Amino acid sequence: MATLLNRGTAWPLVCVMGLTQWACGSDGSDSSPNAEPGGAAAEGKPGPGTALEQPGDAPSTAPSAAVDPGSLRVVEYPIPGDLPGCSPAYPHDPAVDEATGLVYYAGSNESCIGQFNPETGAFQAWPTATPDAYPHGLVVVNGVVYFAGIDANVIGSIDPATGQAVDYPVAASGPHTPVFFDGSIWFTAQRGGQYGRIDPETGQAEVFAFSAANSGPYGIWPAPDGSLWVALYSTNRLARIDTDAMPTSHEEFVLSAPGARPRRLAVDAQGRVWFTDSAQRRLGRFDLRLPEAERTREFPTPGGGSPYGIAIGPDGRVWYNDQDAAELVGFDPESESVVARLPLELESPGPVRNITADQPRRRLWLAISNVSRLAMIQF
Repeated sequence: MATLLNRGTAWPLVCVMGLTQWACGSDGSDSSPNAEPGGAAAEGKPGPGTALEQPGDAPSTAPSAAVDPGSLRVVEYPIPGDLPGCSPAYPHDPAVDEATGLVYYAGSNESCIGQFNPETGAFQAWPTATPDAYPHGLVVVNGVVYFAGIDANVIGSIDPATGQAVDYPVAASGPHTPVFFDGSIWFTAQRGGQYGRIDPETGQAEVFAFSAANSGPYGIWPAPDGSLWVALYSTNRLARIDTDAMPTSHEEFVLSAPGARPRRLAVDAQGRVWFTDSAQRRLGRFDLRLPEAERTREFPTPGGGSPYGIAIGPDGRVWYNDQDAAELVGFDPESESVVARLPLELESPGPVRNITADQPRRRLWLAISNVSRLAMIQF
């Protein structure tokens, strides 16, 4: 189901999702099994949380309570156009503070970090310390937002409690996507074929090189075994970083398809790496536990378009967006089949840059860049 919210007020179009067809109405009613008139399910408000993970742990991606994909809906939240110094908004990547449920986005074009409170519907935003840094990816650590400033070669921070903005220069070209793991912020540097880590307490950083400067490192995510996986977007390779090695080291793995171009990725509870292969319009899976000839499998997108953002949902399934079909796709890793196709109410296709999971509140959040919106799916 798709519902469009404007500061907490539902717009009239509501579509109920089936795997192959849609039924749409204009009264805003919700016929899903878990709908409650005026309640959290009806208005996209938070439901009760569950136990939080400790900061620095690998994110939990194990399946929790079963969910009927046919009961899901996308709720879209327009970002106001009057945020001082931070409008119009171009939300690139989203991130969630799982301790509070607050949602943040990297406002790339306006060089700001934005915040959305799902409880109140309020937005606010703060400019980065370096103008025109083009914040790309971001992560929340103990309430402070850290971001990769791709055009300024910095890892920056915004403290929402004080509004203080600080930038930490790094010897990397084009910092792209950060992730917090084991006390450090690890990041990819797309333009230099590099990866690095920075200590959020001291600001001290180390930078390492992949095999080629033009490898285009993009998405990065922790695995249950303590390693980090990276999508080398300009190649047909994935990289595995050994975070325990002294000095830090990595290994690169060639995917079976020469034309594969892994962009974003997510790692499930079994250690399987799921990646969006935008060039071949497929969802990919890489399983290091299998014999080399069987490690890579790819599955065509049902809408025939290029996948982009990806996350492991609270239901343990793989969720990614098809940027050409303007839909979010749910893929079951056990049956290896598509179980859901949720539409996005977009003015133009292709703007979902990334997806992030709020596991305690059983939500997925999307940043919809070209139309200045965030979107949420409540499981």
